[in-house]
Amino acid sequence: MSPELLTVGEVAAIFRCHHETVRKMIATHQIAAIKFGNRWLIDAHQLPLPAVIGADVPGPV
Repeated sequence: MSPELLTVGEVAAIFRCHHETVRKMIATHQIAAIKFGNRWLIDAHQLPLPAVIGADVPGPV
């Protein structure tokens, strides 16, 4: 199976956060990514489960 590579912007849309948040998560190794030219690419299958299935993360009750 070949990886589905996502851009920082696409991951930010999935997580519903700012693209700089995704960049910080890459810098702190919370998300694995590879640098290709001047772009970061993220394997969709390596994202935390809620992001992969598009489910919302439950908030505090």
